[in-house]
This record gives sequence, C-alpha cells and structure tokens, in this order.
Amino acid sequence: DKPAAAQRFVDVYGQLPDAIRRRLVIENDERQFNLADNLAIHAACGVPVLFDVFHHRLFNEGESLAEALDAVVPTWAGHGPAMIDYSSQNPQKQAGAHTISIDLGDFGPVLDELIGRDVDLMLEIKDKETSVLRAIDLVRERARSMPVTVS
Repeated sequence: DKPAAAQRFVDVYGQLPDAIRRRLVIENDERQFNLADNLAIHAACGVPVLFDVFHHRLFNEGESLAEALDAVVPTWAGHGPAMIDYSSQNPQKQAGAHTISIDLGDFGPVLDELIGRDVDLMLEIKDKETSVLRAIDLVRERARSMPVTVS
C-alpha cells in the first residue's frame, strides 16, 4: 500500500531527532516511488530528494530531465547542493542493470542539463575510477567550449 507507506514515512520523519533528519534523504527508484511520489513526500515533510537519473528513465510520469532537475534542486534548500546519481543501462543485461563503464554519449546530455545548477553528481558505474576520469575529461572539454561572458 504505497500511500500508507508514504504517510508512515512522513509521520516517522517528523518524530526523528534533528540530527537524524539532517542526514536523511529519499531517492526515486525504478519500481515503487518515482520522482513525483518523492516530491509529494518532500512537500509533506521537507525531506530532500536525491534524484537518480537512471531510475527516472525507467519509472517516471513523463517529466523531462530538465523538469525533474527543476523540481528536485529546490528540495535541497538549506541542505547544500542537490545530490544527483547518474548511471545508465547495461545494453547486455535486463532493464535496470547498471552499465559497467560510462557511456559518454549518454552522459553528455545529462551533463549539459546540470550546467548552472548547484548539484553534487555521483556516478554509479561499475568500473569506478576509470569512468570518473573519462567523465572529468568530458567536463573539461565542455568547459573549454563554453562561451565566457565578461561584464
């Protein structure tokens, strides 16, 4: 019973000590609680929403990535930068299986949507450092090609 579970969370969250509430976030998943569900929980109790790009692609209500980010970032007001998880589909496995190595062709458009947003991006990729270094190279490449405005 998803509505009852969400309400139980809201009720319990409100009773937690501040020290715990400051460390607790909720994340959209690929099966039960999508972004809209999490935003409703946030509206009820103020818990920040950690946004998982991959899960959103698998289970959403039609929100674009930009719309999702526009909705998620404000949930972090007073909590620091919004936390974003990025991964993509492993093409050799069933839907929902994380890729082994970053797909820069998939990551690039996500990176473009993050420009100008105050976020902490976490890569959920199996080969860890190898993909992080490739992602950093892409960030540097994009930064060099961005127009600079001097006022």
